[in-house]
Amino acid sequence: WRIPGFRGTCSGFRCAVDAPSGLPAPEGLPDEAAWANAIDLLKLVDPQKDVVAGKWTFKDGGLCSDETQGARIEMPYRPTDEYDFRVTFSRLSGNDSVIQFLSQYKASFLWVMGGWGNTIFGFQTVGRMGKLDNPSTVKAPRCLENGQKYVCVVQVRRSEVKAFLNGQLISSWKPELDKSGPDARFQLRDHSLLGLGSHYSSTQFYKAEVLEVTGKGTFTRGGPQSAPSHPWRAIFDGKTLNCLLEQ
Repeated sequence: WRIPGFRGTCSGFRCAVDAPSGLPAPEGLPDEAAWANAIDLLKLVDPQKDVVAGKWTFKDGGLCSDETQGARIEMPYRPTDEYDFRVTFSRLSGNDSVIQFLSQYKASFLWVMGGWGNTIFGFQTVGRMGKLDNPSTVKAPRCLENGQKYVCVVQVRRSEVKAFLNGQLISSWKPELDKSGPDARFQLRDHSLLGLGSHYSSTQFYKAEVLEVTGKGTFTRGGPQSAPSHPWRAIFDGKTLNCLLEQ
């Protein structure tokens, strides 16, 4: 059978996802008007400060990783408990994972696309099981095609986490985050941050955006500046010093 909206095939729960057909996004995904309020994470990234592993550079309108094992970079942003994390990317070379680092309640976990030689999608780690054999795993003959542009949205909620690729639901998971977390090869320095990664696969990330659903996240560097509690006003009128006596 086939997944509507993709040029791919499925057998049982094993799915090959290739490209969207332009069908409307499933119910629950924000429309483009909502994304106008998203935080642009790539504008906050400084490779000199945020790289954990691999070589990351800004070029050709995006942030590009090399083919390092477990290449990863932190976003200087600590999310709220419920949010949508959207990335637009193309895997340029290699045949393995493209990764989104997620966090909830300061616990880190991963969404992996094209793991194990481009054959699985899945969250890691779930119930102490890796991405190959946990309940969120979806197996496919070929998950990603090099050079193809993809849009992935991971929705993190208190009760459930869902991953959509090009508008189609790929996997969901009812999290037990106290039993979750990446293995040592795929950890960020700060487990409370969002991040991006790739594994033996150079990847171009054109966008990385977060849409806050409940509450507000915090920036570890940069981000919108808060307005002063009292508006600024001049204290010298250029004529007298009376205004100073009023302070």
